[in-house]
Amino acid sequence: MYKTVLITGSSGSVGSNLAIYFKRDNPSCRVIALDNLKRRGSELNLSRLKAAGAEFVHGDIRNCLLERLESADRAIAE
Repeated sequence: MYKTVLITGSSGSVGSNLAIYFKRDNPSCRVIALDNLKRRGSELNLSRLKAAGAEFVHGDIRNCLLERLESADRAIAE
């Protein structure tokens, strides 16, 4: 299975649920949740992501932030 998964748009409704359920079903997998927090209320999902064990990274996929992240086995974009 995957060692690390990157989920973009992870503070939105779909992205946060995807990250939470993926981590729940794959507890040994590292889940990196990436979001720019531009949508109103998106920060409200950060505590849920943390409680589920997902690692949150504040950033924008368009800003070459991926170069600074460790390699992911798979990226899932919302």
